Amino acid sequence: MTRVRIGLLPFVILLALSLVTAAAQAADVPRPLVDLPFAGNLRNTGSLGGEATITTHVPAEAAAFEDWRLGGCLDLTAASRHGGTPGVDTSPAGSSVVFKSDKLAGLDAFSILIWSRQAPAVEGPSPRLAWAGGGWDLVPAPRGFSVSLALSGSMTPFSFVAPRTFRDRLAFPAADEWRFTVVTVGSGTVRGYLGGLDRPVTPLLGEQPVAGPLPPAWGTVTIGNIAGGIRPFKGWIGRFRIYGKALPAADIAAIHAGDIAAAAATVARLPPPRPEPARPLVLKRSAIPFSTRWERPDALPTMQSFHATDLLWVYGMKSEFVQAVRAAGLRYQGTLNGLQGTEKATPGPSNAGDTSGRHETFDGEKNMPSWMVTFKPPHYTGCCNQPAFRDLFFTAAKKQVEIGVDMLHVDDSAINASWVRHAAVCFCDVCRAGFRDYLRRVHTPAELAALGVDSLDGFDYREHLKAHGIPDAATYRRKFSSLPLTPDFIAFQIESTRKFYRDFRDVLDEASPSKRIAISVNEGLPIAAADERLYHADTVDFYHGEVYDRTFAASLTGNKSAEALGMQFVSTPLPLGTADGLRTLALAYATGQLQLVPWDIYMGSDAIGSLPRYFGTREDYGAAYDLIHEHPELFDAASSMAEVGVLVNADVATKARLEEVCERLATLQVPFHLIAAATKQARIPLREADLQAVRTLVLVSPPESFAAEDRAVLDRVLAARRPRLVQADADLGGLFAARQLHILGWEGPERVFLFPRTSATGPIIHVVNWNASPDGGQTDVYRNTTVTLRHPDRWGPLGRVTYHQPGEPAIDLEPEVHADAIRITLPRLATWGILKLSPAAAAR
Repeated sequence: MTRVRIGLLPFVILLALSLVTAAAQAADVPRPLVDLPFAGNLRNTGSLGGEATITTHVPAEAAAFEDWRLGGCLDLTAASRHGGTPGVDTSPAGSSVVFKSDKLAGLDAFSILIWSRQAPAVEGPSPRLAWAGGGWDLVPAPRGFSVSLALSGSMTPFSFVAPRTFRDRLAFPAADEWRFTVVTVGSGTVRGYLGGLDRPVTPLLGEQPVAGPLPPAWGTVTIGNIAGGIRPFKGWIGRFRIYGKALPAADIAAIHAGDIAAAAATVARLPPPRPEPARPLVLKRSAIPFSTRWERPDALPTMQSFHATDLLWVYGMKSEFVQAVRAAGLRYQGTLNGLQGTEKATPGPSNAGDTSGRHETFDGEKNMPSWMVTFKPPHYTGCCNQPAFRDLFFTAAKKQVEIGVDMLHVDDSAINASWVRHAAVCFCDVCRAGFRDYLRRVHTPAELAALGVDSLDGFDYREHLKAHGIPDAATYRRKFSSLPLTPDFIAFQIESTRKFYRDFRDVLDEASPSKRIAISVNEGLPIAAADERLYHADTVDFYHGEVYDRTFAASLTGNKSAEALGMQFVSTPLPLGTADGLRTLALAYATGQLQLVPWDIYMGSDAIGSLPRYFGTREDYGAAYDLIHEHPELFDAASSMAEVGVLVNADVATKARLEEVCERLATLQVPFHLIAAATKQARIPLREADLQAVRTLVLVSPPESFAAEDRAVLDRVLAARRPRLVQADADLGGLFAARQLHILGWEGPERVFLFPRTSATGPIIHVVNWNASPDGGQTDVYRNTTVTLRHPDRWGPLGRVTYHQPGEPAIDLEPEVHADAIRITLPRLATWGILKLSPAAAAR
């Protein structure tokens, strides 16, 4: 139902009549001398040609190009203040647009037309909309504006202000609405007009006489500030025009009508989809991944009951099981391990005489994970530098290919890169020789001397440590972080791990020349910081990891991190209860990622033994997977959309900081992308397309922290003044509201989050309810809550609105249309609801 305030009706009719009249006059409107549409550049499309420039008075307050309903505009909201008091506010602020042309000098008549919108709730004396030194000065006011003309050697003000009546407040746009301000000067008079997006252009106080000749020289026009940068306009400047005559009212109305008509023809501008990742998706976004760690007899019928599409992370080499799974229509993923071949290791912890390529600790023992001490046979980790381990691992991989697997997974995948950080490994002969070569390659003799290494001839790192007061493994662990060569030893082992995975890929390609088998690794997210996580993010195809931190912030940031890396993440939940497993499932699919069906789930181990495995049932989770299975179009055809990016240098950002920012944005119901780069280990470059797709970049990491190549990409995008940079600690809610980035709202309990996605057939909004009982077993169910689509012109007219919930039939909802919002009331919300919005033209 559409609601229009009756008090505005006369003005709506007046606007329509004025547009009809103005259209008849449009053919007679002259071409402007200056026409700056700010459509992503500063070119003057008027008859004088040329280009304006931007002067940034304070680097952090730079202007940016922006989109709005009538096309392009210049965003000046980074200015620290609006205007300034003469003699008091003398420090520079904001930015200025400067256009110069000698042909502007000596005009005996002219008109200035400017679209502008002041940032909300900002007041300040003496801001400048536009200014021509020695000529004129245009200053906004709450109920109009004033223009000063340089007459007889002094600036003479002319005020054009609407009366303080209720009717006039409706007739004229407020300062924080888009205004069309017009000044005409000529024939001894100055006139002022004011209009808006939904209001006609109306004269303010008629005409006022001009006494004396106009100034002869004002060839420079400054927009948004004045020289010196002390009177900033805080807001947005739309199209700016100067005509070489005093335009009559009919011409002004025709120009206004043309601008409005262009806006009406503009397609609604929702956030664009994120550019697709460089690497192809291995799994459909509607995929239902399932796992049985071993070939359980009840696994196949169970996975079929959940409509599983891919069987992942399976140990075992039974060809008949693989073929049975594939015959049932599923893809099969075999599994390797960073402990591959541990059953071939010698008994006991000693590494002496072992021929299976195990890690060797400082004390000459094999390495065993603490959580595997009860596993049989004893589980000792393998060294990726040892030829024996590499042979065992690669031979097992080729056997997996021979039995027909579609994918391969590597559990305990970080190998040397992980254990070296725990001061555990590896001091085998191959690692010690490799470390010697590494030091020779990366350091000069002078640098080595500073690190306590006089010569690399015969250098043995273990003997070097013993000679410098490290007698045993316990001491090594205690002093690990302070040892001079520890950073180099970590870097060497990480480099070794990365080389291992590159060699692994080569072996697979050789073993299966007709196809490229996808590889996943057991890795948790989020990404920060890369020196602990991104060992192989650019060498494998997707991540599949157990998620121990089930908080909303960690779960959201993990899913968003996968998107930032350009890869998929299949999370393995460790549910507290059914509600906990359902909400992480809903969040995964709402953000374009996947969650394993919670069946046969490893729940952890300790020195006593493994915890009981988790087996979810059809009763617990079947409805959610039925929804995914029955409506793949809600997932496969949808892409993440956002106008806000969160800029992250994964080499330096902290997990806590990243989670804090992600949760804050989700709480504001603002869609966002993580845009990340990493250099220390996996090379994850900044993608120019990702940066160009957003209007605002929230800085978790400062631009100067990025590697030179990434900084060059960022600088190139910023040079085009898109997007706008914002500090993560800024008032993000106020900023997003001012820039109309808060396109969604929620009327209901807290801790319910909206995740919009875009598709060719219309937007899709996931509603995820994170509220459950403390034990994660029972979901809080709500009735009659509301999703609000703010800024209806951005969403466009809606046709059909369909609401999907697990276990419930899809229903059509009637949107409640208001001038400032569209409200969609959900009759019921448990853990997960999905709104499919069909544009009016597409509704059937």
